[in-house]
Amino acid sequence: REPSPESGLQHARQIGPAAALDVAHALDTAQSWFTLNPISGDFDDGAWWDGALARLCSGYERVCFVGESMGATGALRYARHCTGAVVALVPQIDVRDFGYASRADFADATKARLREAIGRACDETAAHVVVHVGGDEADVRQLSYLPSTAECSRLRVVMHDIDGHAVGAGLKAKGVLHQTILGDLGLLRSDHQLPISCSSEMAPS
Repeated sequence: REPSPESGLQHARQIGPAAALDVAHALDTAQSWFTLNPISGDFDDGAWWDGALARLCSGYERVCFVGESMGATGALRYARHCTGAVVALVPQIDVRDFGYASRADFADATKARLREAIGRACDETAAHVVVHVGGDEADVRQLSYLPSTAECSRLRVVMHDIDGHAVGAGLKAKGVLHQTILGDLGLLRSDHQLPISCSSEMAPS
């Protein structure tokens, strides 16, 4: 009924005090930025992931995605499945402008369609979208490939005084990672509601 662990999408029901929370973990071991069918090995512009996530997310009143780096790209690309929040740390939007997307069969046309799909997803999602970046020049450049916050009322960009690409590790070192993510997910407020914002901001250091 659910995607198998071998498919790259694992689903586990959390038990204990937070029993109302189910967690799914998606991993693209093919380094295709979630554009490849992990069963067949063929590039399909994310059709397999779209279908798997649609099945997995159906029936839930509130769905949130959290990802970093390539995982953040996936969180944005499939944001249409979210109803709560999308939290993306240092996503790659146009991987033609990212040196690590070096698979010989990862064609520029596929990368271009990925960028277009991310833009559409940000425009169309019902979720609140928060993108976090640090001071890495390549990461900051990726922001120019997103819809502007003026055009996309649900998009918020937060800049951090962190060097390098590993913003999650940087936030953890500052002792604010959990607070940041849970705040974006709306889990630090009793009503679990997220305000809609269309501003870019600098987070306090």
